[in-house]
Amino acid sequence: MSQQLSQKDLLYLTDHLDIEKQQVQMFTESANQCSDPQCKRMFQDIANMHQRHFDTLSKHISSGRMMS
Repeated sequence: MSQQLSQKDLLYLTDHLDIEKQQVQMFTESANQCSDPQCKRMFQDIANMHQRHFDTLSKHISSGRMMS
């Protein structure tokens, strides 16, 4: 079942979308600076997780709907 998002919800999601984008950039930069393969992989995994969050939020915002 899905429901229409309120303006407040959309603003909240948009704020978190910006945060996720910053997190992707930060952890990607950290991965690029690591010389240790385990460290690099850890930061890449975290960046990928935040990218998935970003993609999910973006989908909900663009559709204006959220699954419940």
